[in-house]
Amino acid sequence: MLKNSLKYKFVLAVCVICFICLLIVSLVSYRISYNALYSESTQKMTEAAQKNVEKMNGWLNLQAAIIKGMSDSFERSGISDHQDIVNFLQSEKELYPYFMFVYIGYPDGKLIDATWVPSSDFDCTNRPWYTGAVRKGDLYFSSPYQNVATKKMVITISKPVKRNGSFVGVFAVDIDMEYLTNLVINANIGGNCYAFLLDDHNNFIVHPNKDFQPTSKEVIKVAEDGKLGEIDRHIRDNNYNVFELKDYDGVLSKIDANGWTFGIALPKSEIVKPLNKLWLGFIISLLISLIIGIIIILFVMNNMLNPIQKLTQAVKDFANKKMDARCLVSSFDEIGELSRSFNEMADTIQDYSNTLEQEMEHRKDREQKLLEANRKLQELDKLKSELLSTVSHELRTPLTSIVGFAKITNKKLNEVIFPHTENNDIKVEKAISQVKDNIEIIVAEGDRLTSLISDVIEIAKLEAGKFEWHMDPVSLIEIIEKAILATNILFEQKGLKLRRNFEEGLPQVLGDRERLIQVVINLISNAIKFTIQGSVVCAAMRTGNEITVSVTDTGIGIAEEDFEKVFDKFRQVGDILTSKPQGTGLGLSICKLIVEHHGGKIWVESEPGKGSKFSFTIPIIKGNADVVVDEFGI
Repeated sequence: MLKNSLKYKFVLAVCVICFICLLIVSLVSYRISYNALYSESTQKMTEAAQKNVEKMNGWLNLQAAIIKGMSDSFERSGISDHQDIVNFLQSEKELYPYFMFVYIGYPDGKLIDATWVPSSDFDCTNRPWYTGAVRKGDLYFSSPYQNVATKKMVITISKPVKRNGSFVGVFAVDIDMEYLTNLVINANIGGNCYAFLLDDHNNFIVHPNKDFQPTSKEVIKVAEDGKLGEIDRHIRDNNYNVFELKDYDGVLSKIDANGWTFGIALPKSEIVKPLNKLWLGFIISLLISLIIGIIIILFVMNNMLNPIQKLTQAVKDFANKKMDARCLVSSFDEIGELSRSFNEMADTIQDYSNTLEQEMEHRKDREQKLLEANRKLQELDKLKSELLSTVSHELRTPLTSIVGFAKITNKKLNEVIFPHTENNDIKVEKAISQVKDNIEIIVAEGDRLTSLISDVIEIAKLEAGKFEWHMDPVSLIEIIEKAILATNILFEQKGLKLRRNFEEGLPQVLGDRERLIQVVINLISNAIKFTIQGSVVCAAMRTGNEITVSVTDTGIGIAEEDFEKVFDKFRQVGDILTSKPQGTGLGLSICKLIVEHHGGKIWVESEPGKGSKFSFTIPIIKGNADVVVDEFGI
C-alpha cells in the first residue's frame, strides 16, 4: 500500500533525482580533479624527462666528441704499424677508464684492440657497429649487444676513419651498459615514477624491470607478461609523446644525440591517491544531503498531501453513491481550486442524477408502451401472413376450377358448336366473336390471378422465413442458359434478339438452383415485356469476390426517382411508364428477397427511352470450388 501512495512515489522520485544530480556533480568534480592531477603529473614528468634528456644529450655528445677527437687524432697521426696502433689505442683508453674497449676495424675483417686480441676467424665487417658507421658515414650509436670478449652488454660509438679521402676503417669505443643503466635508473624524476630508455627502433635499452633488460646479442623485445609489458608494448607500437594506459600514464622525450627515447612512467594509483579523500568526502556529503532532503521533502509533502487526502476521500465517498460528499479545503492554491471544482461538479452531477432518475421513469413507461405496440404489430403481421396464405389457398382451388372449365368450354365451342353454326347471319358471327373474346379474357385473367396468388404465397413464405432452400454449388452460366431456354418462345413471339456476354472461367457460387433460375427468368421476361424492338443482353462477370449477372434491354426505360420503387411489393414498372399495367407487381420483390438471402444485392440502372439494366451479385464460394463440390456429393 505504501508503494502505491503519492507520498512514497514523490519522495522516491525526488531522492532519485537528487541522488543522480549529486552523483553527476561528484563524478564531474572527480573527473575534473583527476584531469587536473593528471595534467600536473604529466607536466612534472615532462619537465623531469626534458631535464634528464638534456643531461643525457650532454653526456652522449661529450662521449661522441671524445671519440671523434680520438678518431681525428688517429687519422692525423698517419700511423699504420700494428704495434704503433696498439700503443695509440692504449694511451687513449687510459685517459677514459670507463671505456671498456677502444679498437679499429678494417675492411679486410681484421680488428686491432688496445687490450684484446680476437681469434683468427673473427670478422668485424659484419658487426652492427661497423656496418652502421659505414652506412651512416659519421658517428654511429649502436643498440646494446653482447661483447664477444667479456660477454657483457655494451653499446658502441663508432666513426669511419679516412686518410687522404680514402676509407681506412672504423674507429670504435665500447661503453659498458651498466654505466648507462645506472645513469637512467638513478635519474632524478621524483615520486613513484620510473625511467626507461628506448633505442631508435623502440626496443628497450634500460628498464627497472629486469625482464625488459637486453640480455642477448640482439636487443630483446618486450616481455609479454605483467602490466609493464602492456605499457611498453603500447610505447613501442605508438610513437606518442604522452601515453595513457589502463594502469599507467607516462611521457616520452627524444634524445637528439642518437635518436634514442627517454621515458618516464607513473602508476595511475599514484595519481588518484589524493582523490581518495576527496571521493570519501563526496560520498559523505551525498548521504548527508539525501538525509536532509528527505526530511525537508517529508515536511513539505505532509502539508501538500493533507488537502489531497481530503479530496481523495471525498471522491471515494461520492463514487460510493454518497451524493452529499464534499471536500472542505479552504486554501487558494491549485489543490483548493481543484476541491472547489469538485464540489461544483458534485452539485451538477447530483442535479443531473435527479433529473435522470425522473427521465428513466418516463422512459420505462414509454418502453413498456413500445414493447406492447411491437407485440401487437407482430401479431398483426402474423395474422396478415396467415390471412394471405389462407385467402390465397382458398382462392386457388375455385379459381383453378374456373380456369379449367373456361378452357374446356372454349375448346368445346371451337371444336363442336361454332363449326356447326350458320355464319351467314352477321349478328351470329358477332356474337360468336364476342363469346370467343370473353372466354379468352376469362382464361387470361384466371391465369393472371393464379400467378398472383402463387406470388403472394411465395413472398409470404420468404418474409416469414418458412421457405425451404436447397443450397448447392452451382454455375451461374448454367443458370442463365436454363433461364434463356425457358424464355426462348417469348423472344420468338416479339422478334427480339438475344446476346450473351459471359466472362470465361467463372467460379461456382453457393445457391438454390431453382430460385436463381426464377430470378433470371423474371429479369429476362421483364426485359422482353417492356422492349418493343432491339435486343436483350445477358452478361456475367467476376467483380472481386462476387459474380455480377446483368440483363440489359433497349426498352422504354425507368425514371431515376423510381429505381427503388420497382422492388416494392405490388409496384409495377408499367403503371408508371405505360397506360396498361402488366404483371402482378411482385416479381422484382421476390427477386430481391432471393438475392439478399444469397448474400448479394440487386439494383437497376436506366434512362427513359434508352432501356434498362437490371443487375444482381452472388458471392463466390470461398476456397477451392472442387473441394466444396465433393462435400456436397455432386
